[in-house]
Amino acid sequence: MIPMSIASPLLPWTCPRTAYLVLIGYNSGLLGIMKAVAGIMGVAGTYVMPLLAKRLGNIRTGLWSIWQLALTLALVVVALTNRLDYMATSILLFGGMAASRLGLWMFDIAENLILQEYTAPIHITSITGWQYSLCNLFDLLQYVLTIIVSDPSKFIIPASISAGSIVGAAIIYTWFVWKDRGHLLHPLKLK
Repeated sequence: MIPMSIASPLLPWTCPRTAYLVLIGYNSGLLGIMKAVAGIMGVAGTYVMPLLAKRLGNIRTGLWSIWQLALTLALVVVALTNRLDYMATSILLFGGMAASRLGLWMFDIAENLILQEYTAPIHITSITGWQYSLCNLFDLLQYVLTIIVSDPSKFIIPASISAGSIVGAAIIYTWFVWKDRGHLLHPLKLK
Protein backbone atom coordinates (compact mmCIF):
# COMPACT_ATOMS: atom_id res chain seq x y z
CA MET A 1 0.00 0.00 0.00
CA ILE A 2 1.60 3.20 -1.16
CA PRO A 3 0.02 5.77 1.20
CA MET A 4 1.95 4.86 4.34
CA SER A 5 5.05 4.12 2.29
CA ILE A 6 5.25 7.74 1.14
CA ALA A 7 4.34 8.92 4.59
CA SER A 8 7.39 7.71 6.47
CA PRO A 9 7.28 10.65 8.81
CA LEU A 10 10.13 12.58 10.37
CA LEU A 11 7.80 13.48 13.18
CA PRO A 12 8.07 10.30 15.25
CA TRP A 13 10.53 10.23 18.15
CA THR A 14 13.72 10.32 16.10
CA CYS A 15 17.09 11.81 16.97
CA PRO A 16 16.58 14.94 14.81
CA ARG A 17 13.28 15.74 16.48
CA THR A 18 14.65 15.11 19.95
CA ALA A 19 17.68 17.32 19.18
CA TYR A 20 15.37 20.09 17.99
CA LEU A 21 13.14 19.87 21.07
CA VAL A 22 16.17 20.01 23.37
CA LEU A 23 17.49 22.97 21.34
CA ILE A 24 14.28 24.94 21.87
CA GLY A 25 14.33 24.31 25.60
CA TYR A 26 12.47 21.12 26.49
CA ASN A 27 14.26 18.95 29.05
CA SER A 28 14.85 15.22 28.68
CA GLY A 29 12.50 14.34 31.55
CA LEU A 30 9.54 16.00 29.84
CA LEU A 31 10.52 14.46 26.50
CA GLY A 32 10.62 11.01 28.11
CA ILE A 33 7.15 11.48 29.57
CA MET A 34 5.77 12.75 26.25
CA LYS A 35 7.35 9.83 24.40
CA ALA A 36 5.64 7.45 26.84
CA VAL A 37 2.29 9.22 26.35
CA ALA A 38 2.71 8.96 22.57
CA GLY A 39 3.47 5.25 22.93
CA ILE A 40 0.36 4.72 25.03
CA MET A 41 -1.71 6.55 22.41
CA GLY A 42 -0.29 4.29 19.71
CA VAL A 43 -1.12 1.16 21.65
CA ALA A 44 -4.60 2.59 22.29
CA GLY A 45 -5.00 2.67 18.50
CA THR A 46 -4.78 -1.12 18.45
CA TYR A 47 -7.81 -1.23 20.74
CA VAL A 48 -9.79 1.60 19.14
CA MET A 49 -9.32 0.43 15.53
CA PRO A 50 -11.32 -2.84 15.85
CA LEU A 51 -14.14 -0.96 17.56
CA LEU A 52 -14.29 1.57 14.73
CA ALA A 53 -13.91 -1.12 12.07
CA LYS A 54 -16.84 -3.03 13.52
CA ARG A 55 -18.97 0.08 13.11
CA LEU A 56 -17.48 1.64 9.96
CA GLY A 57 -15.61 -1.15 8.18
CA ASN A 58 -11.89 -1.27 7.50
CA ILE A 59 -11.91 1.10 4.53
CA ARG A 60 -13.77 3.95 6.25
CA THR A 61 -11.79 3.38 9.47
CA GLY A 62 -8.65 3.81 7.38
CA LEU A 63 -10.04 7.03 5.90
CA TRP A 64 -10.92 8.51 9.29
CA SER A 65 -7.63 7.44 10.85
CA ILE A 66 -5.32 8.76 8.12
CA TRP A 67 -7.05 12.14 8.16
CA GLN A 68 -6.91 12.18 11.97
CA LEU A 69 -3.17 11.57 11.62
CA ALA A 70 -2.80 14.37 9.06
CA LEU A 71 -4.82 16.91 11.05
CA THR A 72 -3.03 16.24 14.33
CA LEU A 73 0.34 16.60 12.60
CA ALA A 74 -0.90 19.91 11.20
CA LEU A 75 -1.16 21.04 14.84
CA VAL A 76 2.50 20.11 15.28
CA VAL A 77 3.50 22.19 12.24
CA VAL A 78 1.45 25.12 13.59
CA ALA A 79 3.29 24.80 16.90
CA LEU A 80 6.65 24.74 15.13
CA THR A 81 5.96 27.71 12.84
CA ASN A 82 4.10 30.14 15.06
CA ARG A 83 5.40 32.19 17.93
CA LEU A 84 2.90 31.16 20.56
CA ASP A 85 3.44 31.23 24.29
CA TYR A 86 5.27 28.28 25.84
CA MET A 87 2.14 26.54 27.15
CA ALA A 88 0.16 26.85 23.88
CA THR A 89 3.14 25.65 21.86
CA SER A 90 3.69 22.71 24.20
CA ILE A 91 0.03 21.67 24.08
CA LEU A 92 -0.12 21.84 20.27
CA LEU A 93 3.27 20.20 19.84
CA PHE A 94 3.01 17.33 22.29
CA GLY A 95 -0.76 16.94 22.02
CA GLY A 96 -0.52 16.74 18.23
CA MET A 97 2.38 14.29 18.33
CA ALA A 98 0.65 12.02 20.86
CA ALA A 99 -2.74 12.15 19.12
CA SER A 100 -1.10 11.43 15.76
CA ARG A 101 0.07 8.05 17.07
CA LEU A 102 -3.55 6.98 17.50
CA GLY A 103 -4.30 7.67 13.83
CA LEU A 104 -1.01 6.16 12.66
CA TRP A 105 -1.52 2.84 14.42
CA MET A 106 -5.21 2.62 13.44
CA PHE A 107 -4.38 3.31 9.80
CA ASP A 108 -1.52 0.83 9.82
CA ILE A 109 -3.82 -1.93 11.04
CA ALA A 110 -6.63 -0.95 8.64
CA GLU A 111 -4.19 -0.82 5.73
CA ASN A 112 -2.88 -4.31 6.45
CA LEU A 113 -6.38 -5.75 6.83
CA ILE A 114 -7.42 -4.16 3.52
CA LEU A 115 -4.32 -5.61 1.87
CA GLN A 116 -5.34 -9.07 3.05
CA GLU A 117 -8.95 -8.59 1.90
CA TYR A 118 -8.16 -7.20 -1.56
CA THR A 119 -5.17 -9.30 -2.53
CA ALA A 120 -5.15 -12.87 -3.77
CA PRO A 121 -3.09 -15.02 -1.40
CA ILE A 122 -0.60 -15.82 -4.14
CA HIS A 123 0.28 -12.09 -4.50
CA ILE A 124 0.40 -11.03 -0.84
CA THR A 125 4.09 -11.79 -0.33
CA SER A 126 5.23 -9.83 -3.39
CA ILE A 127 3.01 -6.86 -2.53
CA THR A 128 4.17 -6.95 1.08
CA GLY A 129 7.77 -7.05 -0.15
CA TRP A 130 7.15 -3.94 -2.26
CA GLN A 131 5.44 -2.27 0.67
CA TYR A 132 8.36 -2.89 3.02
CA SER A 133 10.84 -1.86 0.33
CA LEU A 134 9.03 1.45 -0.16
CA CYS A 135 8.83 2.00 3.61
CA ASN A 136 12.56 1.36 3.92
CA LEU A 137 13.30 3.64 0.95
CA PHE A 138 11.37 6.52 2.46
CA ASP A 139 12.85 5.78 5.87
CA LEU A 140 16.29 6.09 4.26
CA LEU A 141 15.21 9.34 2.57
CA GLN A 142 14.29 10.81 5.95
CA TYR A 143 17.91 10.30 7.03
CA VAL A 144 19.19 11.79 3.76
CA LEU A 145 16.95 14.79 4.42
CA THR A 146 18.36 15.01 7.95
CA ILE A 147 21.88 15.08 6.49
CA ILE A 148 20.91 17.81 4.02
CA VAL A 149 19.10 19.87 6.67
CA SER A 150 21.34 19.03 9.61
CA ASP A 151 20.89 22.25 11.59
CA PRO A 152 18.32 21.47 14.34
CA SER A 153 17.11 25.08 14.22
CA LYS A 154 15.84 24.36 10.69
CA PHE A 155 13.84 21.33 11.81
CA ILE A 156 10.67 22.94 10.44
CA ILE A 157 11.83 22.08 6.90
CA PRO A 158 11.92 18.28 7.31
CA ALA A 159 8.93 18.43 9.67
CA SER A 160 6.87 20.25 7.02
CA ILE A 161 7.98 17.80 4.34
CA SER A 162 7.01 14.95 6.64
CA ALA A 163 3.58 16.41 7.40
CA GLY A 164 3.12 17.14 3.70
CA SER A 165 3.87 13.51 2.85
CA ILE A 166 1.19 12.43 5.33
CA VAL A 167 -1.32 14.75 3.65
CA GLY A 168 -0.24 13.35 0.27
CA ALA A 169 -0.80 9.82 1.56
CA ALA A 170 -4.22 10.84 2.91
CA ILE A 171 -5.19 12.26 -0.49
CA ILE A 172 -4.08 9.06 -2.27
CA TYR A 173 -6.00 6.93 0.22
CA THR A 174 -9.08 9.17 -0.14
CA TRP A 175 -8.90 8.65 -3.91
CA PHE A 176 -8.75 4.88 -3.31
CA VAL A 177 -11.85 5.06 -1.08
CA TRP A 178 -13.70 7.17 -3.66
CA LYS A 179 -12.76 4.75 -6.44
CA ASP A 180 -13.66 1.68 -4.38
CA ARG A 181 -16.89 2.89 -2.79
CA GLY A 182 -18.07 5.61 -5.17
CA HIS A 183 -18.48 8.07 -2.28
CA LEU A 184 -16.65 9.29 0.81
CA LEU A 185 -19.59 9.74 3.15
CA HIS A 186 -22.29 7.12 3.28
CA PRO A 187 -25.26 8.83 1.56
CA LEU A 188 -27.93 6.84 3.42
CA LYS A 189 -26.47 7.73 6.81
CA LEU A 190 -26.63 11.46 6.00
CA LYS A 191 -30.44 11.48 5.79
